[in-house]
Amino acid sequence: MSTWLTGLLGAALLMTGCAHPWLKAMRRLSWMLLLGFIGLELLYLVLVRLGDWRQHTLPFLMAFGAAFGIYLALVRAVRRWDAQPGRANRWLLGGMLLGGLVFRATLIGTTPTLSEDSYRYLWDGRVQQAGINPYRYAPQDAALAHLRTEEWRFINHPDIPTIYPPLAQLAFRLGVALSPTVLAQKLVFLACDIAVMLLLLAWLPRAGINPMMGLLYAWHPLVVVEVAGSGHNDPLGVLWMVVGLWLWTSRRRVMGTLAFALSFLSKLTTALLWPFYWVRARRELGWFALAILPAGLWCWGSPYLAPGFPHYASQWEFNSSLYAILQPVLGHPLAARIVCGVIVLVAGFVLARRTDDLITYTLTMLQTAILVAPVVEPWYLLWLLPLLCVRFSWIWLLFSGLVMLSYLVQVPYVSYGLWKIPAWVLWVEYLPLYAWLGWRAWRGMGRLRPT
Repeated sequence: MSTWLTGLLGAALLMTGCAHPWLKAMRRLSWMLLLGFIGLELLYLVLVRLGDWRQHTLPFLMAFGAAFGIYLALVRAVRRWDAQPGRANRWLLGGMLLGGLVFRATLIGTTPTLSEDSYRYLWDGRVQQAGINPYRYAPQDAALAHLRTEEWRFINHPDIPTIYPPLAQLAFRLGVALSPTVLAQKLVFLACDIAVMLLLLAWLPRAGINPMMGLLYAWHPLVVVEVAGSGHNDPLGVLWMVVGLWLWTSRRRVMGTLAFALSFLSKLTTALLWPFYWVRARRELGWFALAILPAGLWCWGSPYLAPGFPHYASQWEFNSSLYAILQPVLGHPLAARIVCGVIVLVAGFVLARRTDDLITYTLTMLQTAILVAPVVEPWYLLWLLPLLCVRFSWIWLLFSGLVMLSYLVQVPYVSYGLWKIPAWVLWVEYLPLYAWLGWRAWRGMGRLRPT
């Protein structure tokens, strides 16, 4: 009863405007969050009414841009509140969580149009449900003709076998077991996305950070659009990555390593941690290898994988920055990919020798990979956003919104069948980021100059 009375008293003080500056600041933040919620929800309803986002790319990006502007204002307000004494109360945290859930519920029923990945997830799940190794055949193979449904025609690259790792495959099969629909696939990864939200609310205060910073992930329009709207599978790997970082920073390193292995088996992103393990934690590296070994015997040791992932790793390119510069200079895509791979590897070992802070290492390596990768899809930023709640950066948060401009590739594709991003888009996306990096490097060199 006392808890309820305390909560009611707190709500009354917020709405009446007590003279205490701390409560006034909380009241202002409460109103900002309420107005921001209304604005964001109205824009998500606009997206629902648009229907096919690929056919309405420009209105989609205008609505997203407006949502991202509101979101940045809310992040600024939360950051200013973070400077206030005390902690966020349960009303604010509950409102933030509820808002994130409402946004996702608004878009969960939409049909994915900007990306066909959910249809591949559904196909892989149905193949497994039929008792067939998903790595064995490409979707267009005649051996799987009896499994084709109406959704089959939406599968991208039907001539290439699946590239998704084993834990992701199990998630696809779970979705099909629930219901053989794209909606069920989206719900599986939406559950992982919501779990990330809840995990951040629990982890941030233990890390000495205001839990309201979880809004950075929970209310980010990119997260809402790419997970609830397009149904991407990245939240499964992101969830295990965040679990691993929490366990590692809580001095449960072996358990954290097992979580990183599960993240790797969801998507290969946590391979970026291997240089850190080699330099700082070789015993745990052994646990990592043991954890992925059973899956390797089923998947990577299979003769059926060769046509899938290597094709993606060697030939696909989209929305890249450094790779796009190196490729014409070196004259061959493979040479450019090798150089980019070496850059990431060297950066990993250098950084691992300079810091034992795994959060800083992971965040920096994710950022490095984004700068040099041949493929930078908007949903790849899902991996970065939870860590920005812990190690905040305005420039990377800005980039996480600007990266959505890469969807302008859909305009010439729908009109002429030409898959090419307008050149100006890459400049708008990357120029602020590289200018900031250059400024940071110049300041760092200035500190090293003799006085």
